[in-house]
Amino acid sequence: MFTFTHKPSKKVSSKGGGGSSSSEDLAASGGRSSPSECGSMSSAQGFPPLMNAGNAFVDMNEQTCVKESGQLNGLQFTIRGCTSSVLALLDYVSSVIIEDCNNCIFICGPSRGSVFMRNCTNCLLLAACYQFRATNCNEIEAHLHTTTQPTIEDTDLIVAPLLMSYQEMDAHMAAAGLDRTKNLWKEVRNFTPDTGNFHTMPFDPFGNGAIACEVVTDELLERLSTFMEQECAHELLLGPS
Repeated sequence: MFTFTHKPSKKVSSKGGGGSSSSEDLAASGGRSSPSECGSMSSAQGFPPLMNAGNAFVDMNEQTCVKESGQLNGLQFTIRGCTSSVLALLDYVSSVIIEDCNNCIFICGPSRGSVFMRNCTNCLLLAACYQFRATNCNEIEAHLHTTTQPTIEDTDLIVAPLLMSYQEMDAHMAAAGLDRTKNLWKEVRNFTPDTGNFHTMPFDPFGNGAIACEVVTDELLERLSTFMEQECAHELLLGPS
């Protein structure tokens, strides 16, 4: 799996809203998950309910939401207007659109197409995909396995290799047609060098898989840690003990 180390707390920008929607977003085949469906993590509640339908997380605020294996099966997925949430897709998808989000952690299973971020601020992404694209984003940290060059426009990006696994990830990589041996994570193409930039976070062989996140709040990392400590989360990520 993966772990996170904490940086000093930082103020998170309020930017992340107001982006325009496109016809590809929230396709008619999908529904949306409301905060009441999703639930939040707490020691009293345990793991939040898993959504059994829909292919979108919309307007989540301080939530922990998961799609597990078999719930997506290659669908397109949209994440929109979310704040201070941990959102995980532990299945393979055709593509993922993430827009207008602030201070979120996204864990995305293999995508046979693109993972596209737009109008997002202070977000951490872990994703395996054919292509990664980001437009008009600030303070994004992306840990990627991508078989084509990542591309950015008007975006500030920290990019790193993906250090992630979960119970069925190998099967999902195969279903998405992604080559485990080919990862072009650091070959970023910046189409707007005057208004965007990137730098790489090299793999640390002595880091034991720890990720020193620089862009989200410590409170959000605590939310992720709480999620990962739940017994049912262990079963999703690692399989029954």
